[in-house]
Amino acid sequence: MKYDPNKRIKSILYRAKKKTKIKTVKSIAFKKIYLESQARRMRRKMTKPEQEFRTILEEEKIQYETQKIVGFYIFDFYIPSINLLCEVDGDYYHSHPDKYKAEELNEMQVRNKYRDQKKNIIAKGSGYNLERFWEDEILNTPEITTKRLRELIKK
Repeated sequence: MKYDPNKRIKSILYRAKKKTKIKTVKSIAFKKIYLESQARRMRRKMTKPEQEFRTILEEEKIQYETQKIVGFYIFDFYIPSINLLCEVDGDYYHSHPDKYKAEELNEMQVRNKYRDQKKNIIAKGSGYNLERFWEDEILNTPEITTKRLRELIKK
């Protein structure tokens, strides 16, 4: 059996959280482990738009990775051949501008917009290109999504 150092760290983290009842993870090493576990969970439980986007990538025979960690953020898809991070944004949760006016946004939508701006900065600052795809576009007009991907790959 192969020794896994992360398993030991996870065990320590579990016991520490249980004893102190601390919900936030403060250490960078523990944050990394937490992000990796979140990414694994998100890979198993993709949303419908993410599943459709993955299908489009597979139909176009585009090599990709799911749930790419950059900094302390998880991005939905990564296409290594063109160094592109792809985010699949839900219309409600990320407040699609065609459907929701800025003055009508609730607290969660405002928080998500702010987090998306931070993710954009982290991606660009880390040397990645970033493209956002809306849920409505992926589910209702997949041909437009396919066309956008083809154009991005040709660049």
